[in-house]
Amino acid sequence: PLLDFQKKMLSDFLKENGLEWREDASNQDSKYMRNRVRNELLPLLRTLSREGIESRIRDLDSQSRLLQKELESQYQVWLQKIGSTSELPISVIESESEFLQQEILVRFITGKTGIALSYLQLRNIFELLKKPNKQWEMYLEGSWVISLKNNKLQCEEQNTSTQKTSLESEDSD
Repeated sequence: PLLDFQKKMLSDFLKENGLEWREDASNQDSKYMRNRVRNELLPLLRTLSREGIESRIRDLDSQSRLLQKELESQYQVWLQKIGSTSELPISVIESESEFLQQEILVRFITGKTGIALSYLQLRNIFELLKKPNKQWEMYLEGSWVISLKNNKLQCEEQNTSTQKTSLESEDSD
């Protein structure tokens, strides 16, 4: 909740209210990546951007929120048109923008499996869908498998004795 406030502003507020600034000694230890970013990278970026990095980050955050709002709107329109389904026919997403296709895939897979996909996993699935192979399987954490069969994306929970951790593709016949 205090990310929008600079340290000096917070320190001044505490002084004005008769309170003392307290800081964990580990905040200066560069062995932690968060501290290296705070103590080395951000000052360099401030200098290189002529003190404009914070406003640029705020601008990017604002743009990201607008894009997310637009994407949500597009997704809801798509969902009303298609409806909920146990399998995702690839043909129903092909005409959509890549941006919306990725959102559809994330929501379909997360909704079926409860697994939050990493961006890398999403990109791998997206690339597999573009390949000429008409059948493939991708094993996720736990016992979940995402597969493409008959041009439909499916999410299935498998018996834990048959779990795999790699990506497998099969050539279509």
